[in-house]
Amino acid sequence: MRIIFKAQSVKKLADNYSKARFIVGDTVNRGLRKLYRILEPILKAETPVRTGRLRTSTRGQILYSDRDQVLSVRQGAKTSEGAFYGRFVREGTRQHEIKPRRPGGVLAFHVGGEMVFARRVLHPGTSPNPYHIRTMGKARPQIEAIATEIASDIVAITHRRGAQ
Repeated sequence: MRIIFKAQSVKKLADNYSKARFIVGDTVNRGLRKLYRILEPILKAETPVRTGRLRTSTRGQILYSDRDQVLSVRQGAKTSEGAFYGRFVREGTRQHEIKPRRPGGVLAFHVGGEMVFARRVLHPGTSPNPYHIRTMGKARPQIEAIATEIASDIVAITHRRGAQ
């Protein structure tokens, strides 16, 4: 999940106002941090819980480039084989075969309180759970308010600087 707030014409502002690029960048950064503080609890509440690993792996990071800052929100929980599984939860999975890790091994699992052993099983797949979309829907009013606040702050700061 990524939220991109592009501060258009930052370079132009910087040409007109010597410190504007840094002031605008700092303002956008504060807004993105505020946005993450709003998104994180909503995302964690919407994340389905079986073991809790997916929910507790939620992390936010602001990535920088010359012109933009991007709030990247990730959930880094992995399967025992090392695959990130948040995508499998969000998008679902197709029917697939599960085999033991070691050749000649067997799978062991509980079904209805009974221990079952098998050389392979056919997993029926899982339905998608688009909890990230629900999160964005619930946070939309706050996202819009923060974007408006960032824009207003930038206009106010650059206007004050231009008047000096």
